[in-house]
This record gives sequence, structure tokens and C-alpha cells, in this order.
Amino acid sequence: MTTIEIVRSQKGHIDAFRISGHSGYEESGKDIICSSISTAVNITVGMIEKLGLKYDYRVEEETATLQFDLQSTHDIAILVLDNFYEHVIALSKEYKQYLKITEKRR
Repeated sequence: MTTIEIVRSQKGHIDAFRISGHSGYEESGKDIICSSISTAVNITVGMIEKLGLKYDYRVEEETATLQFDLQSTHDIAILVLDNFYEHVIALSKEYKQYLKITEKRR
């Protein structure tokens, strides 16, 4: 199962997320859930980068863990991260047994 932890600021905006595990829907390289999440991450990080905002992005292959932390904020970044959230929530509703979303505040 893949777990996505959404981290919200004190104001309630998403400013970080952590993704771990493999969904197990299909073997690696053929898994549509992992592919969908990877695409959403790449689009999200690419948009944040185009905005010129500072962020920390780490991938640990051996533990199948990815971490994204926004270091500064911007109105458009809030929308981009909200879009990521809406995408993974929709995905988790369709594939409940393969994807779990948790949330916490800083």
C-alpha cells in the first residue's frame, strides 16, 4: 500500500507531503496508481520550480519514500498543492485498498 501524508501549515495550507510504499496494484513499471502519483508529483514540483519558490525534495529509492517541503509560499503554490491533494484524494477513493491518505498540521 502507498501512504501519502499531507502536511498543512497553521493556516491550513498544504506545504509538504510525504509518500511511501508501493501500492501493490501491479508489478513495478506497470502500476497505474504509482504512475498516477508520480505524474502528479512531477507536475506539482515542476510548477513550484517554475514559480521560483524554494523547496526541499528528497527521494530514497531503497525505502520507496519521497518527501516534498515547500520553504516559501505563494498564492499560486497554494493552488498547485491543492490540485495535487484533490488528485490523490480522488485516486484514493477509487483505489482504497492500495492508497491511504493521512493529514497532519505543523
